[in-house]
This record gives sequence, structure tokens and C-alpha cells, in this order.
Amino acid sequence: MSRGRRRSLALALAGIVLAVLGLGRLGSGGAAQAPTGRHAVRVVTVRPIAAGARIAAGDLGTVRIPAAWASPHQLADPAAAIGRRAAVALVTGAPVMDAEVTSATAPRAARELALRLDDLAGIPAGDLADVRGDVYLTPPGRGGRTRLVLANVLVLSARRDDAGSVATVVLPPAAVPDAITAEGQGALRLAVRSGRVGQG
Repeated sequence: MSRGRRRSLALALAGIVLAVLGLGRLGSGGAAQAPTGRHAVRVVTVRPIAAGARIAAGDLGTVRIPAAWASPHQLADPAAAIGRRAAVALVTGAPVMDAEVTSATAPRAARELALRLDDLAGIPAGDLADVRGDVYLTPPGRGGRTRLVLANVLVLSARRDDAGSVATVVLPPAAVPDAITAEGQGALRLAVRSGRVGQG
């Protein structure tokens, strides 16, 4: 066989291989696939996390996905979420988005206090996290006058469940005794200010 014929045969075989590979990519949706070797690391949950719960290292894992599928709003480092609170309930295996993790951090000297709120009208509808609000006290009896007891406090979480309504707030240490006293004097109600922390 001549050198030219061998070369023609080799080119023909190469063309057939390329055509088969091209058909295979079309059949598997190759146009939507990321380039081989280009991956991104993203954070996912390994167990459910309730809205308002503090996120621990054991709650999170990482996965490698094609870079073309990665959203810039997906967290790439677990450290960006550990120690913060979930703004919404997260299911197992879900990618963790930046908007799903609270952005607020409490001052080092502050205290976190869980307050039992009025069961019927303690908080607005839905679970809340990473917001600011005011807490009002209404003493028992018809003559009791509602008054403001906590103004513009950071609310780490507030939720209503079968056990009632509870808000976890951040307070300076000196304000904790007064807040506990107010809790025992009547019904507390949370009024949320508009916008999440960091939005003005």
C-alpha cells in the first residue's frame, strides 16, 4: 500500500471517530456540559437545618460540580456559614446560598436571650431571622397599658410552633435582667422593622 493511500485511510478513520464522538455529545446534551477538568467547590447541607438555627461545622459538606453550573451566590467555603444562623429552613443536600445565611454578627460582649412571646400575636407570619425589631409588653388585665421594652434589637430568630412563639434576641448584658423581668410581667409582642440586617 502506498504512503498516500495509507495517509488517506488514516484521515478517513479519524473523521469517522470524530463524527461518532460528535453524535455522542449531541445525544447526551453535550452543549450543556461544562468543559472537562473545570470544576468548582460548593457548600451543601448534610442534614436538615431549621430556620434560625445556628449552623455548625457538622451540618455542612462540600461537593465538586462543573464550573458552568455553579452560581456565584452558592457558598464555596463552609467557614462563611459556620457560627451564623439559617435565615430559612434548609433540607439535606441543598446548596447553601448567601441569602440563606444571616449576615449579622453579634458584638463579643452581647448576650443571646430567648424570649417567650404572646402565642396569638407574638410575631408576624412565618419564621424570621437576621432582622431588627421592637418588643412590646402588655400587662394582664383590661387596664394594662402596652409599652416598649426593647427597641431596635437584633433578632437572630423568631418562630411559631406547637410550643408557642419564641424570639432569640441579642442584648447588651445590662439589659438582660430587665428583659427577663418584662417576660414575667405580661405578654410580649415583636414588631419587625422593614428590611433585613445590612439592607438599611
